[in-house]
Amino acid sequence: MRAETLLRALPGVGAVTAKRMLATAVIDGGRRVGGQSTGQRGRLVAAYAELATRRDRRHDPGVGS
Repeated sequence: MRAETLLRALPGVGAVTAKRMLATAVIDGGRRVGGQSTGQRGRLVAAYAELATRRDRRHDPGVGS
């Protein structure tokens, strides 16, 4: 499976977000997930974790009060 396809299958990740995450992780979107190095996979996981953290902060009613 291609990296961009995998990311777009995750909840809350569309085409633009997937491309941003891949750019942040310095990975070509056409690259297959199975062919990635451990470092590349780690960067993708970190990019998704950062997205989830930002989303949680944005939807937390206690933030910014």
